[in-house]
Amino acid sequence: MNILRKITSAATFTIFCLAATLGVFHTAPNAWAAQGCALNSFYGTVTYNGIPTDGANVALTDTNGSQALTATTTAGGLYLIETANFNTCASAGDQIMLTATFNGSSISTTTQYVTQAATQVNLSITDTGTVPTSTPTTTPVLTSISVTPPSSSIAVGATQQFTATALDQNNVPLITQPVFTWSSDSSTIASVSSTGIANALSVGTALITASDGGLNGTSSLMITAPPTTPTSTPITTSTPPIPPINDHGNTDGGGGGGGNNGRGGGNPVHNRFNIPHDGISLQINDGRDTTNDRNVTLHLFGGNDAKKMAISNSPDFNGISQEPFSTSKNWTLPNDPGRNTVYVEYFNQLGETSPVVSSSITINNSNKNTKNTYPDRSILRGPNNKLYVVMNGKIRAIKNVKSLGKSFAKSKIYNVSSVTLSNYPKKA
Repeated sequence: MNILRKITSAATFTIFCLAATLGVFHTAPNAWAAQGCALNSFYGTVTYNGIPTDGANVALTDTNGSQALTATTTAGGLYLIETANFNTCASAGDQIMLTATFNGSSISTTTQYVTQAATQVNLSITDTGTVPTSTPTTTPVLTSISVTPPSSSIAVGATQQFTATALDQNNVPLITQPVFTWSSDSSTIASVSSTGIANALSVGTALITASDGGLNGTSSLMITAPPTTPTSTPITTSTPPIPPINDHGNTDGGGGGGGNNGRGGGNPVHNRFNIPHDGISLQINDGRDTTNDRNVTLHLFGGNDAKKMAISNSPDFNGISQEPFSTSKNWTLPNDPGRNTVYVEYFNQLGETSPVVSSSITINNSNKNTKNTYPDRSILRGPNNKLYVVMNGKIRAIKNVKSLGKSFAKSKIYNVSSVTLSNYPKKA
């Protein structure tokens, strides 16, 4: 018994010294209700969100129903509770619950009661409402490609700049933009450069695409016809019309004039037609001087400005319409032996004309075609655009080809002179 009293006195002295040192021995008002209980102390540190915290409340309860004992942390989050103050003594093996509360958050834990002991229990409170949480970092990934403008319309000959933007999974542009590959689904309607500039080539619709990483962004491009050039009234001045240039570089008389067949009336305006440095010209049969055949080949040199042309066997171009420019054309000379001249006039995109140029060639007298050898059912076009049909070696004037019926629909039409017509007997 003497040894037990000494041990009890020593433990009591040690705990009271610790309590005095910490200055945290705070009990409930009825703390001394059962001072005959076995000596035991619970102590430790309370942290709030990982930081030792003063002012936290610590409650100790024996599950046997004893009234709770409390303490408040101080001196860096420390607490000390003496179980001798239970109003009902604790027994060895009892479950002791300790609960720490601070700033509306709490934490509880249980431990077994051991007599004649000082038990350390540290309590850690975590406030999930105030603990900062980090937003997961995601790496931007190319997810889609946007092309602007999304659709557009331009005329033939114009250009359109397209711009592509690479977007991530949040539809946000990537900081580093890739180098896109540009393409057109119809290269005959619109082409597109490596920098996204589309060129309108012909009327229609093309899909312009920017690609990278297996993803595509598209835009629709509509190509319309170029605006029609307003028709202006030709200005007649006192300056005589520019004479045509023959195949020898000299000027021939004639030119100008014209009806209403696409060449205009009055003096032709050709001061704005761009004549190339090496000039404009016309050759018959590669510049040969004679031919045995009325059917010849014309070689035409109109320069880059030439978009259309008008060709005639007479300098007045009577009844002649414009046609698309071509560098060569099969042509039929009048059915007249001797020297024959062909005239040509070039037109630019605005309808402005070049000077008339011409070339001459001689049909040999031995040419079989100098006689009236046009086959039956042939259609002859003479001066003033009058039409005749050849039947049984004779000619008969007609109003138009349709008046002859469907069987003449594919009959060939020959341009002839008045001399040729006079060699034919006329059919009544």
